[in-house]
Amino acid sequence: MYPIFRRTLTETSLSATLIVDQPLKGCAARLVNADALMQYCIHTKKEVKRDGSQDFPREALTACRDFDDDPGDVMENMIVNVEVIARRGDRYLTIVRSDDEDFGGGWLCFPGGKLDPGIAEMHAIELTGQRELMEEVGLHVTVEDLTYVESHTFLIERDTCLDIVLFTDAASGTAIAIDPAEVAGLHWLTAEEIMSDPRVQEFTRTSLRLAIEKQPSNI
Repeated sequence: MYPIFRRTLTETSLSATLIVDQPLKGCAARLVNADALMQYCIHTKKEVKRDGSQDFPREALTACRDFDDDPGDVMENMIVNVEVIARRGDRYLTIVRSDDEDFGGGWLCFPGGKLDPGIAEMHAIELTGQRELMEEVGLHVTVEDLTYVESHTFLIERDTCLDIVLFTDAASGTAIAIDPAEVAGLHWLTAEEIMSDPRVQEFTRTSLRLAIEKQPSNI
């Protein structure tokens, strides 16, 4: 049987070849397996072959990705995060992420959090922004008062995070840090103060610039 999938990948000084002889038949899971094995080749400097009679070596999969009991489930997670830029007058609500957080501890950013998986609903992004604004800082906003600003991606180890940014100038209530394990502090800052703060990441600055551009008559 002739190989139907063959890749050669060079990373720094290492080179490895992966050969898959079994027809994949468009199966995305096996294509992901192939990519996982490719990484295994790189890290171990080995050549891995499959002749159709054996499964992918489990050690190869565990060497490069975390996965559950299904050997085909080796794709990285996709995380969907929603941030809310809340404005009052000329100031924007920012939070300081707690050092207890697994990612971004100490960053100055906008409140937000992950979209809950396993739920089918309309206005899922807006509802996530609404929920996170209340849970993190105690502010209430209606879904209708949240508008889209932009989206971008970044990596958390091997996981890809899709970060969606919303804007509102209609949030009500008094902002407080609900859970110190998540939010170490909060500040109402001007755009200039946010842009110049060294704790702010570049994508947060970009989000704020775009939010201001989309609301020129209200700034």
